[in-house]
Amino acid sequence: MKIIMVLNQIQAGVGTKDDTHIPLTATQNPVGPGSMMKPMMIKYDEQLLATIYCGTGLYEEDKAVTTRKIVGMVKRLGADIVICGPSFDYLDFSKMSVEIAQVIQKESEAKAVCAMSDEMADLIATCRASLPIVKMPKKGGAGLNEALENICQVVAQVGNQQEVDAALIY
Repeated sequence: MKIIMVLNQIQAGVGTKDDTHIPLTATQNPVGPGSMMKPMMIKYDEQLLATIYCGTGLYEEDKAVTTRKIVGMVKRLGADIVICGPSFDYLDFSKMSVEIAQVIQKESEAKAVCAMSDEMADLIATCRASLPIVKMPKKGGAGLNEALENICQVVAQVGNQQEVDAALIY
């Protein structure tokens, strides 16, 4: 299964919460949580094709153009699944993740999965019926490795058109 991850500047490790105008970038190398997830992905026969990231401020300033470029990359690379996040308890990144995931599912053949903490309950409530959202700890919370493994498991279930384990998602 071919995977793309979409991250913000913080999770990609290229900026802080104040560095919100990091340009849209794609790399074949795993970055941020993708580095930790790579061995887990192998277990589920998942291949990380690319990591796409940008600053949340850049995204907010021109959502349409940024999202169109991301969807274009997803199509060109032939991704089966796009993991938007994990966004933990970052509100701006969680909103960005959900919005991009919804457009990916609407405008491409790829499926999308998000991951965030329950501090994003209001946002989760608006989209969990149409989008699998994996349960995550808040940033710095306990259970990160288990949650990253759960993302890989949910991706495998979605990609193989299996019922998603309800204990792993909201």
